[in-house]
This record gives sequence, C-alpha cells and structure tokens, in this order.
Amino acid sequence: MKGIILTGEIGEGKTSALLNFTKQNPAIGILTLQIKGKRYFLNIKTGEKHLAEADSQNEKTNLKVGNFIFEKEAFSWARESILKEALNSKLPIIIDEYGHLELKNKGFEPLLNKLVQMINNKKRILIVVVRKSLINDFIKKFNLVEWKVINFNDGIKI
Repeated sequence: MKGIILTGEIGEGKTSALLNFTKQNPAIGILTLQIKGKRYFLNIKTGEKHLAEADSQNEKTNLKVGNFIFEKEAFSWARESILKEALNSKLPIIIDEYGHLELKNKGFEPLLNKLVQMINNKKRILIVVVRKSLINDFIKKFNLVEWKVINFNDGIKI
C-alpha cells in the first residue's frame, strides 16, 4: 500500500482522528483546523499554526472556494514547509485535505503531485483527506494504484 485516502462527511471527525493519530504516531504534514470559526493550517511536526482563512476577497492574494476565502500565502507556507520536511524524513505524510482548489491545481498543488511521486519511489505512506465527491477525480488525476480508501463513517479508526 502506497497511500491512504481518508474520506467522510464534513464535520465527521476526520481531522480530530488524524490529530489524535499523530499524538501516538510520529508523522509530518498539514492538518486544517477550525479554531473559533476560522480555519488554520497546523504543521504536525512543529506544532506551528498559520491562519489560512482570509477576511476579504482579493483575487491577487486570496483564493475563494465555496463560502471560504483562503490566503494564497498560507498555502505557500504549508507547501514549502511540508516539502522540506518530506525530503528530509521517512515519516508518514498527512495532507488535510484535497478539495476543489487542488482539483484546479491550486491550494496544496503542486505539493500533492510531488508527494505522490515521492512515495511511489520510496517506501513510505501518504495519507490524504479527500471529499467523497472528489475521490474518483483524485484517483484519476494521480493514476493511483495500491491505495486504500477508508470511509470514516464506516466506524473504521486510523
């Protein structure tokens, strides 16, 4: 198995489960947390948090998806820090989450593409949270084989 796709409904506890998983199992990557109504990126290894959600829509500095507006700089920070860690570590990598931005090659892209290539060439695990509606697009985009899909709502624990 090269990777794990963790899927489930919004607000079902996927991020919380991954956060608990990383307390017991060393890993690197990014979790997307909601703190006091705002979305933050959490670097799993360092514990550093970075505000991901923007207050205003500015096409030069922000990305809009659905009802949310994200700072491009926050994604840049996440991509750079995780790629650097991934190149210097053999730990499992977690990305929370693959969504509509990544489908359009924004957000965590091109990081995800690099990580998929990296794990195909090395013996390591990549765990990606993917919206149910985007699983087929995710698998097709990266031509994935030997990946396990875990439906969080099936009661499966990580």
